[in-house]
Amino acid sequence: MLFRSRGYSMARGQFILQCDLNGRYEPEDLPRLWEHRENNKMVIAHRTHRLDSFSRRFFSKALKTLTRWICKVDLNDPNVPFRLIRQEQLHYFLKMLPADWKSTNLALSVFVAKEFPGKITEVKIPFRKRQLGKSSTSLYELFNLGCEYFRELFQFRRIMKGAAGKLETLAKVPA
Repeated sequence: MLFRSRGYSMARGQFILQCDLNGRYEPEDLPRLWEHRENNKMVIAHRTHRLDSFSRRFFSKALKTLTRWICKVDLNDPNVPFRLIRQEQLHYFLKMLPADWKSTNLALSVFVAKEFPGKITEVKIPFRKRQLGKSSTSLYELFNLGCEYFRELFQFRRIMKGAAGKLETLAKVPA
């Protein structure tokens, strides 16, 4: 997960796109996110027609439920690997997390949804069958990852409470 944090920290530009490179998204999916950028801090895909294993679909539903329960954020797909975010929010957010954080995407969605209500949009995007590579995550690894995400969500909630006063400056950054 360090590669994601490192990639995010090196990203430049007004908007940063994250997209898994396993062929599940088509090039024409990007404009669907892009058209919602102006009035939002972040635009995330809401995976539809999910051609994934039962365990991965279950993991995503569990994360959605945990995010709603622990952080009071209601997003359809908070851990989705296809998102567009404003650079200012991304780099501010990264300073809040330890570098070895596993749930960076999940925490990023929670951060934007909590701190900028109404400034995160979910766009329905088909989630196609994997075209490149093979999933190397076993059911055992998914379970362990789920436990780690659970722990990190509670920790992130404490981080957010501690940063509440500091976020006022960031909130003034135009949408």
